[in-house]
Amino acid sequence: MHNIRFFNRFLISLLVTALCFSEAFFVMPEICPSSYAEDDINTVIVYKEDEPSELLYADSGYGLDTLVLPAYASGYDMTWESSDTDAATVDSRGRVHGRLTGKYEGYAEATCYVTARVSWNGRTAEDTVKVIVKNPVAISLSSEGKADLQSDHVKGQMVAVFESKTSNSDIRDIVDKCDASCEDITKADSGKIALIDAGSDEELADTMGSLEEEASVTHVQPNYTYTLDSGAYPQAGGYFHDTAGISDAWDLLYSRGFTKAATVGVVDSGVDATHPDLKQNLVLDSSGRYTSYINGGEVKRTSDSATLNGHGTHVAGIVGAVYDSGNDVAGVASGKDNDLSRVLVVGFGRDDSRYFSTYDVIGAINVAADRGAQIINMSFGGSSHDLLLGHTILDHYYNDGIVFVSSAGNADTAADASRIAAGNYDFYSFPSDLKEVISVCNVDSSGKRHRSYSGYAKDISAPGTSIKSTLPDGSFGSSSGTSMSAPVISGICALILDADPDLKPHEVRNILCATAEDNDDYIRENEMGYGTADASAAVQAAYDAKEPPSEEAPLSIEIKTSYGGEPIDTSKQNTNRYKVSTSTTVTKQLSKTKSLKASPSGKTVKLSFKRSELITKTEKVTDKEDLYTGEITTETSATVKKSQSSGIKYYITVTDLKTGSYKVYRLKSKSTSNSKYKAVLKASAMKVQLKKYGSAGFKRGHKYQIDVFAYRSVDDTMIRSKLSKRVKVRIR
Repeated sequence: MHNIRFFNRFLISLLVTALCFSEAFFVMPEICPSSYAEDDINTVIVYKEDEPSELLYADSGYGLDTLVLPAYASGYDMTWESSDTDAATVDSRGRVHGRLTGKYEGYAEATCYVTARVSWNGRTAEDTVKVIVKNPVAISLSSEGKADLQSDHVKGQMVAVFESKTSNSDIRDIVDKCDASCEDITKADSGKIALIDAGSDEELADTMGSLEEEASVTHVQPNYTYTLDSGAYPQAGGYFHDTAGISDAWDLLYSRGFTKAATVGVVDSGVDATHPDLKQNLVLDSSGRYTSYINGGEVKRTSDSATLNGHGTHVAGIVGAVYDSGNDVAGVASGKDNDLSRVLVVGFGRDDSRYFSTYDVIGAINVAADRGAQIINMSFGGSSHDLLLGHTILDHYYNDGIVFVSSAGNADTAADASRIAAGNYDFYSFPSDLKEVISVCNVDSSGKRHRSYSGYAKDISAPGTSIKSTLPDGSFGSSSGTSMSAPVISGICALILDADPDLKPHEVRNILCATAEDNDDYIRENEMGYGTADASAAVQAAYDAKEPPSEEAPLSIEIKTSYGGEPIDTSKQNTNRYKVSTSTTVTKQLSKTKSLKASPSGKTVKLSFKRSELITKTEKVTDKEDLYTGEITTETSATVKKSQSSGIKYYITVTDLKTGSYKVYRLKSKSTSNSKYKAVLKASAMKVQLKKYGSAGFKRGHKYQIDVFAYRSVDDTMIRSKLSKRVKVRIR
């Protein structure tokens, strides 16, 4: 909660960033562990986080985001280890978190080493990267002392997450109390999400601050905006099928067989649901409509968003336009019989603008997931670290096993060109740079990167220049950009899942990257991820992953960083994806003495009761942690053993209820052959097996209470039973 609220304040502020390191800061000397060959180690840079975030890693973790194994490996086990947790930690999902704690407190930067290990088929491979942790940029406030807002959001709007138990009426009352308007409420895994309008940006920061103080609110942020990653070009062409090996992939699927067509969710501007080259492969309702989120509300439509120029129709056609229609257009995942995929379009947008927002996209993703999408294509991006959208993606990635694909972003401005000319290829884009999202760069017909964002958070490349596809009103046209590259990859992911529907999202990504056709000149500078996708090789790898591996099958891993890297093979050793830890607790107790009876006769009381039993309870707790997902399951088992030990002793207390005085007697077990003890209490002495600790001193006319409990020393600790059912007698 504190971590989320730290980010809330971070997001409210305009990050007028400046690296304002004081002269008091100094840098720890770099020490390379002797087991690492410094020349072979690649470097990543991460920034200090106040708390490790399970929602997003922000700028951290990019190096480990690009870990790749051989394409035929599936069901592999992954672990990560930091050499110095004061500098940086690495979580169970492979994200690096900059810490600068302990001995590095107050330092400008520090260095550690993170080792990734992968086990598969009885072999273990590892690779190590050097991690430089730097202090984060400073947060600057406006002259009035208020945090300014970032510009990429719907003016005056925010989204807030409320606890799921909060009623809609209570949410509206809370928002009303903050002098804002609740526009809509939707359910999500994280709770209830409310779309809130504060009226203006001047009121937005204050309203967000007020909502943060509400106990039922778990997260607040601006309603960020996104733009589409494409631009129109006049050229036409279907070259991308040949470049990406689509026809060969189809032939392979038809020859080897597939059981079910994969469903691709296209979260975009919408679709022309009546387009003759799309209708056959679209997933629509009974009236031929699709769902769209427009201005925060859910509507049913048959047409694409006019303000977004038919972007969704074009993207949907790249995935699943019908084959052999005579229009020189065919979807990557349609197949020669148009049976290799289904396309589920969920729209978003603003009727009066070319942007769309966090709230719209979250609603669209939830609908796509609920309706069975196995892959979700997101041909859009922004510059904000959108925690709420990121959390939504992570929930569906891990809980529903959905493959997320996103465009890397378009480098279209003069400033972008200047950065590239200076050798800076690292461009940030959200959501593509999330670890759980496959980030796609654009290449042209010659295989060169074309006006595309790049950097070592990107995963793979695909043709995206002059791609001919469907457009609204039954028409066709060409467009370019990473918006076109992303659906090529989404279509290839559908073909991979046709070959093996049981593959997990991280295994699909690994197959894509490991089978990519690389170009060392580009890969070295991280312009194109792991290279250009090869659909045929990827589908073959998916089939190969289903086969039992040979003992000689090699295993190597590569961590792509800003300086490239070579795979490293290490010695054989077995590890497991699951880390199992077991704890055993043994507890001992004594049962109550039962069937307690007391029979007075004059000044004598005959006492009888059943023996107490020593109960030994052994409880075994096993925690099983999935080192990839971080999920932990706990199993508990218990065994109980009872025995009548000769070491058990008994206390007998006799209390005079008239005077309150009492006497205590101790009875020691000498034998376990009888199930009952019998004793006689007299005024002057204890008989049978009772040792006298003073005289009972029974008096006629008095009423006495008799209690019995067992006790014993176990492992130098005295244990005793609960008090038996007490009896009362009157001496006559």
